[in-house]
Amino acid sequence: MRGSTASDHEPRGREGPIIIAGHQAKHPTHEENQAPRPRTLTYPRPQMHAAVTVTPSQLPEILLHVAVTRPVFVWGQPGIGKSSLVQVFANQVGLPCETLLGTQLAAEDLIGVPRIVGEGDRSRSRFCPPENIARDEPYVLFLDELNGSSPEVQKAFYSLILDRRLGACELHPESVVIGAGNRSQDSAIVRPMSSALINRMMHVHLVSSPRDWLSWARAANLHPWVIDYIGQRPDHLVSAPPKQGCW
Repeated sequence: MRGSTASDHEPRGREGPIIIAGHQAKHPTHEENQAPRPRTLTYPRPQMHAAVTVTPSQLPEILLHVAVTRPVFVWGQPGIGKSSLVQVFANQVGLPCETLLGTQLAAEDLIGVPRIVGEGDRSRSRFCPPENIARDEPYVLFLDELNGSSPEVQKAFYSLILDRRLGACELHPESVVIGAGNRSQDSAIVRPMSSALINRMMHVHLVSSPRDWLSWARAANLHPWVIDYIGQRPDHLVSAPPKQGCW
C-alpha cells in the first residue's frame, strides 16, 4: 500500500492566488487556513542552445543561410558525411575549404610559434599563426572533431570562434567557420565543450535519410545490388555502434 504524500492532502477545489517562489511567507491565520492553497510558480532552466535536425540534403541550405553570419556546429554519427557536406557547401559558395582535425592538434598548432620583432629595449615577441589559417583571402575553416579535442585545444579555439582571430591575425570578414563532431552515444572520442563555445554556435543535428542516401548512391554509381538492398531494407542503412567491451 502506497504511503500518503503531501500532494495527496492538497485540496482539489479552485486554485488560489499565485505566489512567486522565493518570497518569504508569513504564518497563516485560521481564515487563511480555510482558503484554497496558493500555487507556486517555478521557472524552467534556460537552455544553452536550440538544435535543428536536418537530413544530408538539407544541410547545405542551412549552412548557406546561417554559417555565413554565425559559426555552425554539426552533430552527427561517424560516416554520415559531415566532411563531404561541408565541402559541398564550400563549392557552392566558391570558397576553398581548410580542415583541421581537433583530435590531432596541439594548442601550439593553432597559436603558432613566437618570434622576436624589434631590437634592444623595444624588442617584443609576436606569435606567428599557421599559414593555412592566416590567409588574406576568404575561405571555409572546417573544425572537424572539435568536441573530441583536448581542453587546451578547445581554449585555443575560443578566440578563433568567438572573435575570429588568432593573436594579431584576423580572419577575412567573408570567411566561414564550421565545426563538427560526433555524439556521446556513438562510442567515439567526445569531450565536454564549455558553454563559451556552445553558446556562440548554431547547433545542427544531422540524421541519416535512406532517400538521400539512395540519391547519392545512384549518382556515385554504387553497385546496383547495394542500392537494391538498401531500397528494400532502409532500416539497415544505419546500425547502432557496438557496446564497448563486447569483443
